[in-house]
Amino acid sequence: MSSSIQHANDQTFESVVRNRTSLVLVDFFADWCGPCKAQEPILHAFAEAHREDVAVVKVNVDDAANTAHQYGIRSIPTLALFDDGELIATLTGIQPQERLHALIQQH
Repeated sequence: MSSSIQHANDQTFESVVRNRTSLVLVDFFADWCGPCKAQEPILHAFAEAHREDVAVVKVNVDDAANTAHQYGIRSIPTLALFDDGELIATLTGIQPQERLHALIQQH
C-alpha cells in the first residue's frame, strides 16, 4: 500500500484536510464496501502519480460518521475534492484513474 495516502477521522479531518492550502482528494469509504475495495488500487495508483500536486486522504465513514454527515455522504465510495479547505467537487461510485486525472486538471 502506498504511504502517500493519509487517513482521517472525525477528530483529525480538520487538520488533515480542511487546514491544507492545496488540493486534497478524500475517499469516503467503509471496510465492508465491495465497490470501495475495487476503488482502492485505482486510488493508490492515482496517489503515486500525483504525489507532488494532490494529497489523498481516506476517511472510513464508520469511524467518521459526523464528517460524512457534514458533507452529505450517502453513498460510498464517494471521492470529494477539496481546494484550500473547501469542497469543490464530488464523484460517487467507482471512478477510473482517467476520471480522477480529468477532475484534477479541471481544478
